[in-house]
Amino acid sequence: MHNALRPAMPVLKHLLIISALCALPYQMAYAQVDDDTQTEVEIIDDQGLVDNAPKQRPNMIGDTAVLRTLDKVTAITKDFNVKIGESLKFASLTIDVKHCEIKPPEAIPETFAFLQIFEPPQLRPKEREKLKTEPEPVKLFSGWMLASKPAISALDHPVYDVWVIGCQGGAIQG
Repeated sequence: MHNALRPAMPVLKHLLIISALCALPYQMAYAQVDDDTQTEVEIIDDQGLVDNAPKQRPNMIGDTAVLRTLDKVTAITKDFNVKIGESLKFASLTIDVKHCEIKPPEAIPETFAFLQIFEPPQLRPKEREKLKTEPEPVKLFSGWMLASKPAISALDHPVYDVWVIGCQGGAIQG
C-alpha cells in the first residue's frame, strides 16, 4: 500500500504548501510608488476577505425615542416621545427606554432602540390579598426594536403592540 501512495506524495506535499501560503493573512496597505504618488494595494484580512469598503461614520445616539402604541381592542394608535432613561406608562404596560440610535445619513436608513416592557402580574383578588407587598412586574420584552422591521423583534402581547418609529436629538457617537 505504501508503494501505491509513493508517486502521489510529492503532489500532496505541494498542495499542502500551496494551501498554507494561500491561508496567510495580510492587510490593506498603500505602496509608495514614487515620492508623490500612492497606489492602493488590495490586501486580504485574516478571514481571507478583501477589505476595500469605504469606512462609514458611527451611529448617532438619540436622546428621545419615538414610540407608537396600538390598543388592539379599540384599534387606537398613539405616538409618544420618551426621553432615554425614562419610562412610559401606557395602559397596563410600563415601557423603559434605555437607548436609541440612528444610522448615519450615508448608510442604509435604520433607527433602533433598546426597550424593556413590563406589566403587573395578573392575580385574582384573593391572591392579591394574601400578598403583603406589591408583586414584582412581569418582564414581557427586553431587547432591540428596529424601526424598519418591527416584526423581527416584537412585543408579544394579546392586547397591545409597541413599535419604535424614530429617534430624535442624535449626536455623533465616539
